[in-house]
Amino acid sequence: MPILVVPGALAIAPGYEHARNGLFDLYTTIGMLDRAAEQATDRGQRAYVAALNREALPPEPGETIYDGYAAQLTGDLATAHRIYKALVGQWGVAGEEPMPQWASVYVAAMIPVFEEAGDPLAETLMAKLADYVEQLGDGEWAVSAHLAAASLAALQGDDDAAVAHLSGYAATGYGGRLNVERDEVFASLHDRADFHEVIARLEADDAEDRAAILRLSSED
Repeated sequence: MPILVVPGALAIAPGYEHARNGLFDLYTTIGMLDRAAEQATDRGQRAYVAALNREALPPEPGETIYDGYAAQLTGDLATAHRIYKALVGQWGVAGEEPMPQWASVYVAAMIPVFEEAGDPLAETLMAKLADYVEQLGDGEWAVSAHLAAASLAALQGDDDAAVAHLSGYAATGYGGRLNVERDEVFASLHDRADFHEVIARLEADDAEDRAAILRLSSED
């Protein structure tokens, strides 16, 4: 579990922002939200944790992806749309260049918000995401590629393929139950038994990681 190296980085350099951001991502991924809140470095991260906990968000939304996620999770789609549109422009992911791997999962989460707003960016980004998934080929995929492919399938209404790709994501051992369970893209899968099997596998991996972190903490 290479992600467990991150807490050690923070111990070596407590003020190192990249280490804190890495810890934040780790803790939100595996559901240690109290610890994630402790590592939050800005309003967006604090808002995202609050949204995952179904709590009130701090005031004055910012412009980060986490601000957008928090707004989307709490149903403030107008704010999410504004933030996502600005980020798409900053990232340049709606242009002619191929979509980079790092942007694929972010873009997939944005598409339902653009669709709800009637924004033509929804169609543009859907096509870009489809091109990205198509070029993945038959080799070994990165963790995010499984999630991007699952998102695309769900957005296209192919729930069987979405669950199959989510199973591939779960098989990586990365965990991330909240990343899948709370993602609006996968709302159509919530009544499927095979989807809940994926969720159970992700939670088992999350629980293993949480236990390992607690063991490391008790040894410090």
